[in-house]
Amino acid sequence: MTPDAAQRDKVIALVDELASTVETVLRTGLTTASRATLDQLNVSFREASRMRLLRLGSTLRIVNEEVRRYTEDSPLFSASRLSLFLNRTWLLSRAMGRALRGDDDARLAELSATPASRPLERVEVVALGVNKRVVRGVMCLFEFRLRVTRDTVTLRRGEPLVWTCLYPMRADVDLPAEAYLHLPQKLAQADKFRPAALLEPRSFVVEHALGTGDSDADAADGLAARLIMNEHTVVAPGEPFDAWPELLTWDPHAALQRVRGQKPGPLDLDVELTEEVVFPADTWSIAASPEREADHHALYPVTPRDTEVTLHARVPTTDDGAPLRAALSRLSKANTRPALYALLHYESCRLILQPLATVTDAGPNFLPLATDKVSAAELVKALKFDL
Repeated sequence: MTPDAAQRDKVIALVDELASTVETVLRTGLTTASRATLDQLNVSFREASRMRLLRLGSTLRIVNEEVRRYTEDSPLFSASRLSLFLNRTWLLSRAMGRALRGDDDARLAELSATPASRPLERVEVVALGVNKRVVRGVMCLFEFRLRVTRDTVTLRRGEPLVWTCLYPMRADVDLPAEAYLHLPQKLAQADKFRPAALLEPRSFVVEHALGTGDSDADAADGLAARLIMNEHTVVAPGEPFDAWPELLTWDPHAALQRVRGQKPGPLDLDVELTEEVVFPADTWSIAASPEREADHHALYPVTPRDTEVTLHARVPTTDDGAPLRAALSRLSKANTRPALYALLHYESCRLILQPLATVTDAGPNFLPLATDKVSAAELVKALKFDL
């Protein structure tokens, strides 16, 4: 990110106020922090997200989750998690302020983790998996893992893209998070695009969007470039897609090389070195019950055939993790298992899986998503706020 003068002043004001807010919280403690102080953290999160300060925005999102849990006396509250991300927020804010005042754009880009964007005039994609994150009464976030289905000038068939949509959740509306996928996006088209459409086993044509980073460099780093939709973007359904097996590729040796070459810095997190992995049909098994539970997550051992490696599927023990827990329970008892598509990261010397989908010739089954139908009346209530 290289902001112009006006944007630079806004970012400086944001990070200065944010660092001061964190210092106030640390000095007074959450029990005595004013409502205005806590509200300021939420406002800062929204501003950082709007300015596309990805690292700062994601850090503030977690801070806000824990602050809300604390104020509601939630059993999910984690003091260690709050301390880690408050400290990270302060470091980022002070470092970004110094980089901005010193016109150090290279350091600022590194701190903000905001890669350069490039136009994507037209790209055809299918959804291979969806990751879900929910903070009740605050927000729900869906990360669509996409695959390009036709070559373009800059993208090859089979190349991964990631598109994320985030919704504020009303505390007074009791809806499953998946209901928000039926809310329209603010795009250019008159016929509103709803993210739930991407769950269909067909391709979609996205026009006038943006992509982040260099696709070849991202592929070498094991990263998927991000797809960014805006008010100029148009999304239209394409043809039914039936070449799913062609998309199920993964190179474990390349993943190993990336791990060996990783040089983490003081702001890096375990989950930031992430791989998209695939286990072919009937080459893996999963335990029927978790090996251990911690921090409101259960770890289910997953064993690929003909290896001595054990991975652990990490599943929330909250209500929003119920669809994934039920799906893994069914798979543990099945005589045959379809191909498994998941995210893999490295946490506390464990190989942690986030199962996203099982995939057959008919298409993916999105494991984390509930399939319950939502009443139109309740959905109308959810529409009554500004997205």
